[in-house]
Amino acid sequence: MSQQEYEKMIEEFRKMKRLLVNNIYYPKVIHFLRIKKIKRLLVNNAYCSKVIYFLRIKRIKNYFKRWLFPIYLFPVKLVTYSIYYLVKFLIKLFVSFFETIWDFISFSFRSLKNFLLDFYINSVSVFHLWHNL
Repeated sequence: MSQQEYEKMIEEFRKMKRLLVNNIYYPKVIHFLRIKKIKRLLVNNAYCSKVIYFLRIKRIKNYFKRWLFPIYLFPVKLVTYSIYYLVKFLIKLFVSFFETIWDFISFSFRSLKNFLLDFYINSVSVFHLWHNL
């Protein structure tokens, strides 16, 4: 490494030390400063939202790399992740279904007005059903 390269690296390191995001040194930001786009974006702590956007994209890329590599485990990962998200969806569906039923039952007992409204709607519906038989 030549002296000029060494001095350039030291100067770049000093610039990185001065960069702050919300007055905190983030190692991820310093790591991604090597990317030229982010280097241009981080000038005097400006455009932090764009840096966060690029960090999210990098995280998504890493997620797909973990999914795909090693390639021989991809079918196993696909099956297990699919089952996991399916089970998670079904649990949330059942919970929301029971919450809806609970709200439906408890609605009439929240106030006298709701109770009378429920009584009126039920009596009209029973009358209508009875009349059509």
